[in-house]
Amino acid sequence: MSDHRARYKNTGLDAKELRRRREENSIQLRKQKRDDVLSKRRTLGAPTNDMDEDLDDLNRSSSPELGLTRDMIEGIMQDQDQHILIESAQKIRRLLSREPQPPFDEVIQNNLVPRLVQLLQISEDPLVQFEVAWILTNICSGTTEQTRVVVNSGALPELVRLMRSPDIRVCEQAVWALGNIIGDNGQFRDAVISHNFVNALLDLINSGLELGFLRNATWVLVNLCRNKEPPTDSEVIKQILPALMSLIGSDDQTILIDTTWAISYITELGPTYSQLVIDYGLVKKMTRLISHEESKIKTAAIRALGCIATGSDEQTQAVVDAGAIPALRNAFEGLNDRIAKEALWFLSNVVAGSQEQIQAVIDADLVPMIIHFLSNGDYQQQKEASWAVFNFCLTGSQDQLKVLIENGAVPALCDLLTLNDNTLIKNVLEALKSLLRKCDDNTVRNQIEACGGLDRIEALQDSPNQEIYQYSYVIIENYFSENDQ
Repeated sequence: MSDHRARYKNTGLDAKELRRRREENSIQLRKQKRDDVLSKRRTLGAPTNDMDEDLDDLNRSSSPELGLTRDMIEGIMQDQDQHILIESAQKIRRLLSREPQPPFDEVIQNNLVPRLVQLLQISEDPLVQFEVAWILTNICSGTTEQTRVVVNSGALPELVRLMRSPDIRVCEQAVWALGNIIGDNGQFRDAVISHNFVNALLDLINSGLELGFLRNATWVLVNLCRNKEPPTDSEVIKQILPALMSLIGSDDQTILIDTTWAISYITELGPTYSQLVIDYGLVKKMTRLISHEESKIKTAAIRALGCIATGSDEQTQAVVDAGAIPALRNAFEGLNDRIAKEALWFLSNVVAGSQEQIQAVIDADLVPMIIHFLSNGDYQQQKEASWAVFNFCLTGSQDQLKVLIENGAVPALCDLLTLNDNTLIKNVLEALKSLLRKCDDNTVRNQIEACGGLDRIEALQDSPNQEIYQYSYVIIENYFSENDQ
């Protein structure tokens, strides 16, 4: 048994391993598909203001087309008749706004995208600029390859130039098109940024936009922060943080949702980016939003704080110092299933830190909540709760582990040993092993036997998984063999 105990004496290595596992667990959560904020949006309806009487006339006179016609193609390609040009552009725009299956490829295959970009270059008519930007917005709401055609046709500098148009509707449509391009992937995002896009966008946001436009601009900020391959340049994040700091105080729920998600996406880029969020004083603001009544805001705030807690112990402490732990306790009872999973993930990162941080979780009376979800949650909640208990067991002191035991952690852990999840089972076995090792009285041993856990551990010695076999063998050999009695 002395050899067995010796493997746990180097607490520095234990902490390093915990940090690695914490980061890996975080990455897995981040890889799950998320649709909290759409990365692309297609313009479907008619304009919301009277940009030009001609546009209203065209909207009334134009009937929906079944497909791209020769007249539309010829009308958009010619320069002699401005009315025909605008009418053709408007018909194509209406065609690409239809549901379902807008014919983006048909427009591309007829080589109209280079002509549309040319019109942005040569036309000074805001109605032409608006219609063309709208068409490009919708094409860029499609696939990466469809968006690439627009990018490769030279649209980026022209769209960025139109962001400074005196016509606000042209300006907004250009921002929308670029937002779709940015939302596609990191390569396109960086290409847009290279055309001085961020300065132009921030100038607009700071100019006092009307609400609809400000919502769109905030959504574009989300897309700037979203893609991680490669991550947005940290200098760009520093540039937009003042705008996010201002927008996080918005009374508009749509803007607040997008702003909170933008900050959450920044923290997902890694500890260096999380530090920017900490340095800018946003942790306390995220903490306050844990209690927001809107679930999307609550989820994003918990995710952001959880991501920060995947970093160093100092970064985790910034979350603790902001009061996030008791705030989470106050909000826990009203959480839906998905948010509860996020909250458990957040806690699993905090308890992977120092014993002082574990104590903050204990002091907030969150241990009973963790054990509740470990015993009674759905599968995803049980999995996140098992990570929390696992990290708690490896880092916590003997007195702290007694809190786990007193709240029913041992039978709850043993119940999970029948699940068909090798990672979860390994976590449970390692947690039980830590409890047996650190709490050297017979309490844990007796509870394992009383709840049927010993039978389950013995059965796992027949597992085809070598690690599970090894874990179960060590527990039986060191704590339940006749020689150990």
